[in-house]
Amino acid sequence: MGRVRSQALCLLSICVLALGLAAGGCAEIGSDTATPVESIDTTGGQSGDEPVSGSYDDEPDAGSGTNNGTGFNGGTGQIEGGGSPPPGLPDGGGSSSWLDMTGNLLLAHLDEASGTTLTDASGAGNHLDCSTCPVLGATGKSASAVDFTAAGQSATDASAPAYLNGLSAITVLAWIQSDLRDTDRGFLVGKTPDGADGVLGLRYDATGPSSSINLITASLQVSGAPLTYHSSSHVQTQAWQFVALTWSSGSELKLYLDGDLDVPTQNSAPASGAIDGVTTLLVGKGPLDTATAWDGRVDELAIFNRELSASEIRAIFEHQTMQYSGYYDSDIIDAGGIATWTSLSWVPGAPYGKMQPGSAGTETAYSAHNVDMTGNRLLLRFEESSGATTFVDSSGAAHDGTCAGAACPRAGVVGRVGSGGRFDGTNTVVTIPDHADLRMTGDMSFSAWVDWRNGDPAFGANEFSYILEKGVNDNDNYGFLFYNGKAAFECEDTGNTYRYWETAAGSVVMDGWHHWAVVYDDANNLIKFYKDGIEISSQATTYTCANDQTNPLLIGMQNYGANTMRMAGKMDEIGMWSRALGPSEVTALYQRGVTRLKIQLRACDDSSCSGEFFSGPGGSAYEYYSELINSALGLPTALTLSGVTPSRWAQYRVFLQTDSATYNPGFSSVTLDAP
Repeated sequence: MGRVRSQALCLLSICVLALGLAAGGCAEIGSDTATPVESIDTTGGQSGDEPVSGSYDDEPDAGSGTNNGTGFNGGTGQIEGGGSPPPGLPDGGGSSSWLDMTGNLLLAHLDEASGTTLTDASGAGNHLDCSTCPVLGATGKSASAVDFTAAGQSATDASAPAYLNGLSAITVLAWIQSDLRDTDRGFLVGKTPDGADGVLGLRYDATGPSSSINLITASLQVSGAPLTYHSSSHVQTQAWQFVALTWSSGSELKLYLDGDLDVPTQNSAPASGAIDGVTTLLVGKGPLDTATAWDGRVDELAIFNRELSASEIRAIFEHQTMQYSGYYDSDIIDAGGIATWTSLSWVPGAPYGKMQPGSAGTETAYSAHNVDMTGNRLLLRFEESSGATTFVDSSGAAHDGTCAGAACPRAGVVGRVGSGGRFDGTNTVVTIPDHADLRMTGDMSFSAWVDWRNGDPAFGANEFSYILEKGVNDNDNYGFLFYNGKAAFECEDTGNTYRYWETAAGSVVMDGWHHWAVVYDDANNLIKFYKDGIEISSQATTYTCANDQTNPLLIGMQNYGANTMRMAGKMDEIGMWSRALGPSEVTALYQRGVTRLKIQLRACDDSSCSGEFFSGPGGSAYEYYSELINSALGLPTALTLSGVTPSRWAQYRVFLQTDSATYNPGFSSVTLDAP
């Protein structure tokens, strides 16, 4: 079977460079784009209902396909002009290409720039009104948002009792961003605030039951009985946060945070019946806000009369999580007969959203941002499933970490690249047994993605949080930590003296995921700190760290008696090297975690693909083909398609996403096979 090109003729090929990254492909100049349906060549002249074999290899250009928030540079599809905000939820309350909006009672995009009415886009006419309005037109998670800056600001739907009371199921979801932590303020309540939870409400909660702190409390009244949900500790943040509350008759309240089902500190028993007690709907206040209000922004508020599934909630989060996004739709492919679509591959400009290479391997196939893992002594990817007690070291050195019971971080949560581990700041730690090659000295490097939430509460404002440490007390081979708004590195030198280096105050903040790295360049007498791929501190040092400590390596805490100073928040892609990484290497580690390229496909029974939706593995609208499936060092090749109905026509969609205005994902070709 030979590789077959689209109808468009490549009259002249040139290599391209797109927005600071090499595209790794060739542009088509003077292509014929008049025909919207691309053809796949066949072997043996097959047609009709006979099986078709061939390979469709598409190099998109400015005249092909359609796009949203994407552009072309010399034939390479990429995010255009830094990208567009993530798309809002679909309007109209019906089924859409990526989310079923059936049962949607209220959808407030909160994109208004002026006026006193916040429009309901669900089609149900449940608009919000404000006499003392929040600031309109603030930067949102998707387009604009409302920003609550004063106690009197709120938006109200007085008709809410008519459509909320009597429901036997509900989902309330929104993107929120708080300017405060350690607070009790809320952003939604179904009554005039009276200082008590009970009726429909969602708020931040500074102190909850069982010594929990910085949590979220949700409430709902069912058949006269108040239900209350207290989340796990350390979930408050000043970053954008996706919150979803669900309930259906006969079940308990559920709370999803950033796409993950939360494990509550305390929750009311399952309840049957119907929602009641709602007297109004206030946005910008919580049950306790009698004289205060939410201090921050709210975006994409939606209420459904059904309990959305975990996969639906995860889909919303995944679809809207990145700061900038766009997509490219290919022309519709015509196989000339019924084809069995079997595999998919593409040529990206760099490894977007791909885990770091395992077994100390070195990438060379990408046009930009290849990673060299030479000297890698530890790589914790945190790809384990929920309930895991062993965390695999992917470096090839077999330094697996273990935990037991309450000491285990929660696995299977949304990470920065794939899954991550959630550390609770109180109990959790992963222990890695001592080994000679973990006792490092001389040049060494450490990196991790961290979504930091809070330090050990016993230390108050000092906010100690250890990423990792190997040693005991101040006799450390090395330690990497956050302290009082700074990143720090510590070790005992070869003269048995404790040494400590730190970044400037305020460099560590609790506003979402950041990539952190420290490079101890012993050969050049320097220690460097990096945040999000950029060097933020370089300090001279004349000390060499000792390597005589035989204590275990601890992930998420320090070994100092009762002063454990545990990490609270999520961590992902923790790496250690026995060499000094260069600036471009640290940037490459950051770049692959801050960008995404995901693909879906649809098989069609007509030449316009009318009515068919794009889907990923298994035919799911909530999954995507991406380089998370590609564990090899090279480009993604021949990923097996599943759940794709044999068809004559097909079309693919490439989702391009980034959280960086500097690093924009792009691709130069997509290949679809039908052998």
